[in-house]
Amino acid sequence: MIENKLVLTISEASKLTGIGRDTLYKLINSNRYDFPYFKVKSRAYINKSMLEKWLFKISNENVTIE
Repeated sequence: MIENKLVLTISEASKLTGIGRDTLYKLINSNRYDFPYFKVKSRAYINKSMLEKWLFKISNENVTIE
């Protein structure tokens, strides 16, 4: 149940947003888009509420992610 979680894995964020896992990993490894993630040891996690705000922001700015 992704709806009740505060923090998402890459797979969960991909399912929630429809953005592919490879693209999410590129966002994490890039400093270009201010993507809201953090790491615990080597695993990346995404704050769900910050992800929603980030998606709203980049949508309003008409950002193209390559």
